[in-house]
Amino acid sequence: MTHRTSRTAHLITLLVAVILPLSACSTPGATPGSAVPTDHPATILVPTPDNLAEVVAVGRLNGQDVIVTGSGNTCAMQIRDVAGQPIGKPFKGQGCANAVAIGQLNNQDVIVSGNVDGSVRIWDATGQQIGQSAAVHTCIVESVQIGRLNSQDVMVSASDDGTVRIWDATGQPIGEPLTGHTGIVKSVAIGQLGGREVIVSGSLDKTVRIWDATGQPVGEPITASAGVNSLVIGQLNGTDVIVAGGDDGAVRIWDADGQPVGEPMADQAESVHSVVIGRVNNQDVIVSGSTGVSGQDTIEIWDPSGHFIGQPQPVSQALSVAIGEFGGDTVVVSAGGTDLLIWRPSW
Repeated sequence: MTHRTSRTAHLITLLVAVILPLSACSTPGATPGSAVPTDHPATILVPTPDNLAEVVAVGRLNGQDVIVTGSGNTCAMQIRDVAGQPIGKPFKGQGCANAVAIGQLNNQDVIVSGNVDGSVRIWDATGQQIGQSAAVHTCIVESVQIGRLNSQDVMVSASDDGTVRIWDATGQPIGEPLTGHTGIVKSVAIGQLGGREVIVSGSLDKTVRIWDATGQPVGEPITASAGVNSLVIGQLNGTDVIVAGGDDGAVRIWDADGQPVGEPMADQAESVHSVVIGRVNNQDVIVSGSTGVSGQDTIEIWDPSGHFIGQPQPVSQALSVAIGEFGGDTVVVSAGGTDLLIWRPSW
């Protein structure tokens, strides 16, 4: 994932979202948690000079838990261990990485990057590029994910050009772009809703769209009431959901049919940059990274009912958030420019 969301109070003030035209292709440009064993500190803050960590993904490469960071500013990506320390040297290709994902394509562990030149590129577990990829999008790729459609490993991407693309496991585009959004598409997800394989996209045009495995739209667009910066699909308490964070500072949940679940979740946030779904302490949770009205960025955790859990974790910037398991511990990783936060939440 990509990517750039909530206490049970209803959203009081909605900030007006600016819908960017498709032609506006932009250019790249601590409070500790509860006590945990001393060999696994609750928070680790890793300096990342030169804005090397603007986007982040967590996963496994060659049997090892890793963090991968990327930057559209420096054009470099870095594989890191669970403490955030570099493994090998930074690597980069012709396109600067603006989004990253970790997964498997054709039974091989890979890193996938969405790039500022409109390309999607595949890298092996050592940071070597696999194959070649043309710049199919006409603007920056904002989000990229790995998944399966029609029994095939695929990648999906979202771009400032207002489209979503499907790619095969070799990095070649499949079919025509998915069109319908009227603004920059900031986020894309792939998975299942109601037993059906789907792609879900969120845009600054204030809509969320669902697409089937062939790229055809499913139903009418979902109105989000604000520009969507980040979204994810998954399960909360056994129910398939879409969760999105918007530029009005709220997190919203919809069911598999696109119907709202509860009220928007907001907590003095001005804009939600990134949202993920995971499990902490055997509980389904939503994790959001946002900028507050005070200008302070924080990472926050919410239960499926929209109740805020614990205390916000302050960070310098919360542009991208990921969640995973390292050695049996749930870990939240936040990236945002000059530092990387690794947080083991507990309550």
